[in-house]
Amino acid sequence: MSHLIEGTPMHPFTRITISLLSLLVGESSAGLGQERDRNKIPDEYKWNLADIYPTDDAWKNAKEQFVADIPSVKKYRGTLSSSSEQLLGCLESVSHLAKEYSRLSSYAGMNSDQDTRESKDLAMKQEMGQIGTTLGAEVAYVE
Repeated sequence: MSHLIEGTPMHPFTRITISLLSLLVGESSAGLGQERDRNKIPDEYKWNLADIYPTDDAWKNAKEQFVADIPSVKKYRGTLSSSSEQLLGCLESVSHLAKEYSRLSSYAGMNSDQDTRESKDLAMKQEMGQIGTTLGAEVAYVE
Protein backbone atom coordinates (compact mmCIF):
# COMPACT_ATOMS: atom_id res chain seq x y z
CA MET A 1 0.00 0.00 0.00
CA SER A 2 2.53 2.55 -1.12
CA HIS A 3 0.10 4.86 -2.90
CA LEU A 4 -3.39 6.05 -2.01
CA ILE A 5 -4.04 7.03 -5.60
CA GLU A 6 -2.09 5.12 -8.23
CA GLY A 7 0.96 7.09 -9.24
CA THR A 8 0.80 9.54 -6.28
CA PRO A 9 3.71 9.24 -3.83
CA MET A 10 2.72 8.80 -0.20
CA HIS A 11 4.31 10.85 2.56
CA PRO A 12 6.30 8.62 4.99
CA PHE A 13 4.24 9.90 7.96
CA THR A 14 1.02 8.92 6.18
CA ARG A 15 2.44 5.45 5.49
CA ILE A 16 3.32 5.00 9.19
CA THR A 17 -0.11 6.25 10.28
CA ILE A 18 -1.88 3.83 7.91
CA SER A 19 0.33 0.97 9.13
CA LEU A 20 -0.49 1.76 12.76
CA LEU A 21 -4.21 2.03 12.01
CA SER A 22 -4.10 -1.31 10.18
CA LEU A 23 -2.38 -2.85 13.18
CA LEU A 24 -4.96 -1.41 15.58
CA VAL A 25 -7.89 -2.55 13.46
CA GLY A 26 -6.36 -6.01 13.26
CA GLU A 27 -5.88 -6.15 17.04
CA SER A 28 -9.35 -4.87 17.82
CA SER A 29 -11.00 -7.35 15.50
CA ALA A 30 -8.86 -10.10 17.05
CA GLY A 31 -10.23 -9.01 20.44
CA LEU A 32 -13.75 -9.68 19.22
CA GLY A 33 -13.08 -13.35 19.84
CA GLN A 34 -12.63 -12.75 23.58
CA GLU A 35 -15.22 -14.22 25.89
CA ARG A 36 -17.97 -11.71 26.67
CA ASP A 37 -20.29 -13.94 28.72
CA ARG A 38 -19.34 -13.43 32.39
CA ASN A 39 -20.78 -16.82 33.29
CA LYS A 40 -18.03 -18.46 31.24
CA ILE A 41 -15.20 -16.51 32.90
CA PRO A 42 -13.58 -18.32 35.88
CA ASP A 43 -14.47 -16.76 39.25
CA GLU A 44 -10.80 -16.17 40.06
CA TYR A 45 -10.77 -13.46 37.37
CA LYS A 46 -13.90 -11.66 38.58
CA TRP A 47 -14.46 -9.06 41.30
CA ASN A 48 -16.26 -10.43 44.32
CA LEU A 49 -18.68 -7.57 44.88
CA ALA A 50 -20.38 -9.57 47.65
CA ASP A 51 -17.48 -8.39 49.83
CA ILE A 52 -18.97 -4.90 49.55
CA TYR A 53 -22.71 -5.70 49.42
CA PRO A 54 -24.05 -9.25 49.21
CA THR A 55 -26.78 -8.35 46.68
CA ASP A 56 -28.09 -5.45 44.63
CA ASP A 57 -31.03 -5.29 47.05
CA ALA A 58 -28.64 -4.88 49.99
CA TRP A 59 -26.91 -2.08 48.06
CA LYS A 60 -30.28 -0.44 47.34
CA ASN A 61 -31.28 -0.57 51.02
CA ALA A 62 -27.93 0.91 52.07
CA LYS A 63 -28.27 3.62 49.41
CA GLU A 64 -31.76 4.56 50.63
CA GLN A 65 -30.49 4.77 54.22
CA PHE A 66 -27.54 6.86 53.05
CA VAL A 67 -29.80 9.32 51.20
CA ALA A 68 -31.93 9.61 54.35
CA ASP A 69 -28.77 10.32 56.42
CA ILE A 70 -27.42 13.13 54.21
CA PRO A 71 -29.59 15.88 55.78
CA SER A 72 -28.15 15.01 59.23
CA VAL A 73 -25.19 17.32 58.58
CA LYS A 74 -27.47 20.37 58.32
CA LYS A 75 -27.59 20.64 62.11
CA TYR A 76 -23.92 21.69 62.15
CA ARG A 77 -24.28 24.53 59.65
CA GLY A 78 -23.34 27.85 61.22
CA THR A 79 -22.15 26.24 64.47
CA LEU A 80 -18.68 24.93 63.67
CA SER A 81 -16.88 27.71 65.51
CA SER A 82 -19.09 27.49 68.60
CA SER A 83 -17.15 24.61 70.17
CA SER A 84 -14.61 21.94 69.48
CA GLU A 85 -17.32 19.32 70.15
CA GLN A 86 -19.49 20.81 67.38
CA LEU A 87 -16.57 20.80 64.96
CA LEU A 88 -15.61 17.24 65.87
CA GLY A 89 -19.21 16.03 65.54
CA CYS A 90 -19.50 17.61 62.12
CA LEU A 91 -16.20 16.22 60.87
CA GLU A 92 -17.06 12.73 62.11
CA SER A 93 -20.48 12.91 60.46
CA VAL A 94 -19.04 14.12 57.15
CA SER A 95 -16.31 11.46 57.30
CA HIS A 96 -18.89 8.74 57.91
CA LEU A 97 -20.98 9.95 54.96
CA ALA A 98 -17.91 10.15 52.71
CA LYS A 99 -16.87 6.59 53.55
CA GLU A 100 -20.36 5.23 52.96
CA TYR A 101 -20.66 7.16 49.71
CA SER A 102 -17.36 5.70 48.56
CA ARG A 103 -18.54 2.19 49.37
CA LEU A 104 -21.89 2.64 47.59
CA SER A 105 -20.25 4.31 44.61
CA SER A 106 -17.53 1.67 44.30
CA TYR A 107 -20.10 -1.12 44.23
CA ALA A 108 -22.22 0.65 41.62
CA GLY A 109 -19.21 1.53 39.47
CA MET A 110 -17.62 -1.91 39.52
CA ASN A 111 -21.00 -3.53 38.98
CA SER A 112 -21.50 -1.35 35.91
CA ASP A 113 -17.98 -2.01 34.64
CA GLN A 114 -18.53 -5.77 34.66
CA ASP A 115 -20.89 -5.50 31.71
CA THR A 116 -21.41 -2.09 30.20
CA ARG A 117 -24.37 -3.42 28.21
CA GLU A 118 -26.49 -3.69 31.38
CA SER A 119 -28.60 -0.55 31.66
CA LYS A 120 -29.67 -1.38 35.24
CA ASP A 121 -26.06 -1.32 36.41
CA LEU A 122 -25.31 1.87 34.49
CA ALA A 123 -28.36 3.47 36.13
CA MET A 124 -26.96 2.57 39.57
CA LYS A 125 -23.67 4.24 38.69
CA GLN A 126 -25.39 7.37 37.35
CA GLU A 127 -27.63 7.53 40.41
CA MET A 128 -24.57 7.56 42.65
CA GLY A 129 -23.19 10.47 40.64
CA GLN A 130 -26.35 12.44 41.34
CA ILE A 131 -26.28 11.50 45.02
CA GLY A 132 -22.64 12.57 45.18
CA THR A 133 -23.63 15.99 43.87
CA THR A 134 -26.30 16.25 46.55
CA LEU A 135 -23.83 15.21 49.25
CA GLY A 136 -21.26 17.71 48.02
CA ALA A 137 -23.80 20.53 48.16
CA GLU A 138 -24.88 19.58 51.70
CA VAL A 139 -21.37 19.51 53.14
CA ALA A 140 -19.86 22.40 51.16
CA TYR A 141 -20.19 24.73 54.17
CA VAL A 142 -17.60 22.69 56.08
CA GLU A 143 -14.81 23.83 53.76
